[in-house]
Amino acid sequence: RCPYFFEVSMPCNKREPGSGCGALKGINSLHAIFGWTDNCVAVHPSDMAVALAAIGGTIEAKKSDGASRMIAITDFHRLPGDQPEKDTNLLAGELITAIQLPKPEFSDHYYYLKIRERASYAFAIISVAAGLQITDGKITKAGLAMGGVAHKPWKLTDAEAYLIGKAPTAGNFEAAAQMSMKNAKTLSHNKYKVEMGEKAIVRALTQAFERKA
Repeated sequence: RCPYFFEVSMPCNKREPGSGCGALKGINSLHAIFGWTDNCVAVHPSDMAVALAAIGGTIEAKKSDGASRMIAITDFHRLPGDQPEKDTNLLAGELITAIQLPKPEFSDHYYYLKIRERASYAFAIISVAAGLQITDGKITKAGLAMGGVAHKPWKLTDAEAYLIGKAPTAGNFEAAAQMSMKNAKTLSHNKYKVEMGEKAIVRALTQAFERKA
């Protein structure tokens, strides 16, 4: 997602590889804070893919000759690198034929938070998918991913690992959120996303904990 893709008077490496990234020095308030390069600072727009990253979904890709392979959702989308025109790791001739979901592990405690500029028909400025498995007052498994912050759904693996074995408290949620945002690399107009991201993670985890299906 990047408005410069549609602005043909400005360079865009997705639209015209090698032309440059208009958003890099332009208006980039909605752009990436993780995983970007000088070639592209666009963010991934999907909500579903963020949720799939949190729970550990898998993509089935198949070729016309019937050959198929399974791709973890976290490996399916790409960071821009030096080929930002490529959004996924699908090979030539491959089509997505199925999405496989893991056995439900977060059916009691889950939440999807989407922060956007208007109530409907809007992409996320920041989104957080959160799932918790809680046994005897301790977190035994956590699934966390963000949208609107990178060229792909951004899996919060360090925060997931940190939460295991801990109580679902505000302090632990805040620590996980701070850990998740510590390596953010902001652009000239999107520094606000760091604080917003921290607060969004805390809110999503809190809502997931308080929710009882």
